[in-house]
Amino acid sequence: MEWGRWPIFLSQPIAPILLLFLDWKTAVVTANVFWALFFRYQFVNVPLAYLGALFVKLKWLTILPIAVYLFAKGEMLAAMFSLFWPVLIFIIGAIPTTQVGRIQSMFMAKLGYEHVPAELRAMKSELAGLTFNSDVSERLIKKARRRYPQKTEVQIYRDVIEQYKKDHDKR
Repeated sequence: MEWGRWPIFLSQPIAPILLLFLDWKTAVVTANVFWALFFRYQFVNVPLAYLGALFVKLKWLTILPIAVYLFAKGEMLAAMFSLFWPVLIFIIGAIPTTQVGRIQSMFMAKLGYEHVPAELRAMKSELAGLTFNSDVSERLIKKARRRYPQKTEVQIYRDVIEQYKKDHDKR
């Protein structure tokens, strides 16, 4: 979700500081919309996302001291913006909306995750229950892949399970 609203997410430790110098609210909203239109669904960067999450933790060093300072100066509205900025970003960042599932899929693909259909997952579980040894299961699957390279994973698992049952029912 943070990647979908990256500029506003990163603004958490910076926004209270900017309150001391200028009216920055329009810039943050504009950056968020710009990000959404041109970057959000174009790429993901795992190291950058990780570093961004660490960077945002700095908000705990900026929010409260600056809110107290602004309150002491009599700038109540700016003090409230500083204090409640982590909550306000959800309201400000609500437009444009974010397709969290789409971004999650992009990150999972970048991390090397492959979707496993439910049927294949069930067959892997069944084979593991039959063999009780992952090495045996893996050898059977590798052998079937070499023998039938044109078959899908589901077909290979189905054949291996059927053959294993046949071989072990005869004994």
